[in-house]
Amino acid sequence: MIFCRYKTYLSFMLLIIFLTTTINPSISGNIISPNNYDSSNERNPILTIDHLSTNRAYPGDSVIIYGTGFGSDVGYVVLTGLKIPVDSWSNTEIEFTVPENGASGPLYVRDSMNGKSNSILLTVERFLPTGQFEPYGFQLEDVGLAGAAFLVETDGSYFYGVTGFETLCTYEILGNGSYDLCSRIYLPQRVGDIKIFNGYLFISGDHGLVVYRCSDLQNDTAEVIAAIAGGSFITLDLKQKDGNPITGTLLALCEYLPIWGTNILRTPLFRFESEELEFLGCYTKLVDSLERYHAIAIDPLNPKLYVSGLRTLLGNDRYILELDISDVENIHLNYQMETGGILAFDMDARDDTLWTGIVQTGTVRFQAYNLHPGTAHLNVAQTITGAFRIGRATRVKIIDDTITVGCSWSGERPDVYLLKTFNSGTQPLATANTIDWAFDVTGYSLPTDANQGKIIIADEWGGFLTYDYTNTPSYMISHVQNYHWVVSGAMTQEIYLTDTRLFVADRGAGVWSADRYDLSDESSWKWVDWDWIETEPQPHPISALCTREDTTYGTLIAALGHNKAMAWGEEVYGILYEETEEDIEFLAISDAINPPGLYSTGISVIWPEPDLVYMVTGTDGFRAYIINPDEPSIGLHTDCVTQGFGTDSFSTTNIANCMVFYNQQILIGSKPGVFSSDSSLHIYNVIYPEGVPDRNNPGRHIMIELDTELKCLKHITVNHIDITPSGLIALATSKGIAVFHLSWIPELNTMTDAQAWNLIKIPDETYYPWWKSTWTSFQADARFSDDSSIYVVKNPEGLWKIDIDIDYDGYTHNSKPAGFYPGVQCGINYSELLYGWQNPDIITLHHPYGLVVDTPDIYVHGWSGKVNTFSFTVDNSPPSEPNIDGPANGNKGTKYDYTFSSTDPEGQPLLYFIDWGDGTTEQWIGPFNSGQPVTVGHIWEKKGTYQIKAKTMDEDSGVSYWGEYEVTMPKNNIFSFGLLYKQLLEQIFERFPLVFPILRHLMGY
Repeated sequence: MIFCRYKTYLSFMLLIIFLTTTINPSISGNIISPNNYDSSNERNPILTIDHLSTNRAYPGDSVIIYGTGFGSDVGYVVLTGLKIPVDSWSNTEIEFTVPENGASGPLYVRDSMNGKSNSILLTVERFLPTGQFEPYGFQLEDVGLAGAAFLVETDGSYFYGVTGFETLCTYEILGNGSYDLCSRIYLPQRVGDIKIFNGYLFISGDHGLVVYRCSDLQNDTAEVIAAIAGGSFITLDLKQKDGNPITGTLLALCEYLPIWGTNILRTPLFRFESEELEFLGCYTKLVDSLERYHAIAIDPLNPKLYVSGLRTLLGNDRYILELDISDVENIHLNYQMETGGILAFDMDARDDTLWTGIVQTGTVRFQAYNLHPGTAHLNVAQTITGAFRIGRATRVKIIDDTITVGCSWSGERPDVYLLKTFNSGTQPLATANTIDWAFDVTGYSLPTDANQGKIIIADEWGGFLTYDYTNTPSYMISHVQNYHWVVSGAMTQEIYLTDTRLFVADRGAGVWSADRYDLSDESSWKWVDWDWIETEPQPHPISALCTREDTTYGTLIAALGHNKAMAWGEEVYGILYEETEEDIEFLAISDAINPPGLYSTGISVIWPEPDLVYMVTGTDGFRAYIINPDEPSIGLHTDCVTQGFGTDSFSTTNIANCMVFYNQQILIGSKPGVFSSDSSLHIYNVIYPEGVPDRNNPGRHIMIELDTELKCLKHITVNHIDITPSGLIALATSKGIAVFHLSWIPELNTMTDAQAWNLIKIPDETYYPWWKSTWTSFQADARFSDDSSIYVVKNPEGLWKIDIDIDYDGYTHNSKPAGFYPGVQCGINYSELLYGWQNPDIITLHHPYGLVVDTPDIYVHGWSGKVNTFSFTVDNSPPSEPNIDGPANGNKGTKYDYTFSSTDPEGQPLLYFIDWGDGTTEQWIGPFNSGQPVTVGHIWEKKGTYQIKAKTMDEDSGVSYWGEYEVTMPKNNIFSFGLLYKQLLEQIFERFPLVFPILRHLMGY
């Protein structure tokens, strides 16, 4: 409940102090089986856990284990693979404190003889800091499609790839044939790095660390065997040590950002043995708000650890820390190498060499360092250079003593590198080009005379690509058509639904489709094959599409294509596809359009007539295409070959962006330039004087006439439009969500822009309590489920359901939030990527762009390339709209009391949010009993008319509509007194209550 989510200031300070000496992580959600089970053959049947004092606890809480056979000698407790010391121990009771790095999962006991008990589930609860919100009302039902390929690792027999920033897929490598999918797991965190070591896969991310057995992943029986929680760990490293500084597997984590509420970056060390993690020690560093760690590597030969970082995002203040870990309980800084503008973005070490992939504007791609024992420090041994580039990042992987591989993203060419592991020089052995952006690289060698091997690339748009490398007759990287390719996509720009299929317009991988009722069924996925023979083999990036069922050809797809993915494209195409039983096939492409200006950003296609499609083409408005599947062809209509429709309204300063079709009208939303004074919503009448053009009559004319525009939308970008059958319109804009009826436009246009906009906009405070005060009003998408509710996506903050009460007579509406689901930042912005969600049991929505509503299902898509399915079910009834009572008139500088009252159908206690109309608020005061009058005083410091607004929230997060009450601090008083005279008059009125009646009236007493 919301009333139970806060601790005292003292408790918070104790937590911060504790964090400086320990480490904190937690992984749960759908990756840990929430049942009481025994998964070990080592279990001692004499050791038995009967129950816990509580099955849910916060870090720092004490938990008592009740059972039998624990013995008198002290052992330890294990929570999700993490060893925890105990506070007290007896044969039947064990008490321990939940550590800050405890993760929800199975808990068992090890006695002094290493015997193991049965397991029982313990959930580790966590408080969310200010600005983070738990989901309410939404249930994440399904996650489908393979998102952007992000990370990859291989052991030579299997490869493990992360797509969409949270989806882990395991594929078996079968000779020269296709990869075989073994398992797919959706992780409740954004992954920062993955490493294979001794048959285990280690995954770090914005919630901590999670460990799987590789064999389980290969057999689709994956179960988390160890986890820690609570830190944003961008990367990790593991090395086998023999007494230096420990004996066994040493694990090091690199924290990217300080944990919430602290200014400390941590580098914790663990021993991993017998599938258990033992905390060894932690290096901590006090940092400023912008300082970040980026990469980590354990010295293979010496008791040293290397951590790269930066002090500011844009300065020449990068560094590599050399840490002495000979005493793991007292890790200290041995040396700090200042690297100027070069940031070691990725690290890998072998023997006495440390390879780094770097971030820098300039010519440097990779650097290798010599590692030395004792007091001698690392020094640069080799630098690999290339053509001048701006701000690219590179990653690196040592395959063996001979070959190291690297990749470079930001779309540069070349972006795959073959390097000599131990050698000098400035040039790579060989290079190659991927499809688009190479995010990560790995590989393995093949024991042949030619020293051949494989390189696997995680390509953002292209998926997982495999290349051969060889050293005879010379070093070379090669790629074979359709060879070892796993498709993926990024930036799902639009979704279109048919009765059985869901179609996706993908900026990376073209057109996708899936079973709309089971998105995760990979056997139902269809896409456009990539032509590897072409110099640029990717399909055309698609920003919008629409389908139509043809009696002869089945499902036809008309798509808005571009010649570039990231730059949107200076050329625009109409493309025709057909969905077959096996895949999606390319049929035809139109002539290219070169809109005026730099590019087109259109994201809408409509198909109102059997053979006639309209597409937004940006700076020149929109165009019509004739579809003829008989030939097949898709061609520009004769009336818009040279320029688009609406060129009197659209230009380089007012770019057409989105559209809908309604009753023979086309509504166009646009992106206005900084100095544009045009409206960003235009409505056109569509007239066919000779009949509708079709494949047999393609020359019939089209008349497009401007009917009206909404004037209050000057300088406001319209990102999406939705319209109900009744004519109710929702606009997602750069300044918020606007809701109005089509018939209101004439009346709205008689008002000032501010008056009209304030009537139709859903106020930002409507989204409370799920709103952070620092967020902008920008909204990415809004779709109706009916005329009284709307779903809203804010990029990347999340998904809302808003209930709306339309006031048709007043040209406005009252609104309230009905539900929320949190989103998180993804993409290549590493200043935000790994800012950890404090509660790892919350599976977050990754960088949403937009949605489609098909009640009761909500489909959400975004940058990560995923499509998420949600349902909305809330059993709780919200409180009533608050009644507000108090003086309607008064004077500035005087305190007046107002009474607020609301009732909850379930009788739950209520919190009140009050907006006084002068920029000040009372935020969620209470709780108060349902129906209890609540009196709150306020002083208005300036004259004027103010609208008091209030809403209530029950303890299950149900929120009421706004209640409103208008008050006036008169602007036309005859007298204006200073504070001294005001106080004097009050004393006179109090002493002589019957005198000066006219003056009393004028002064408001």
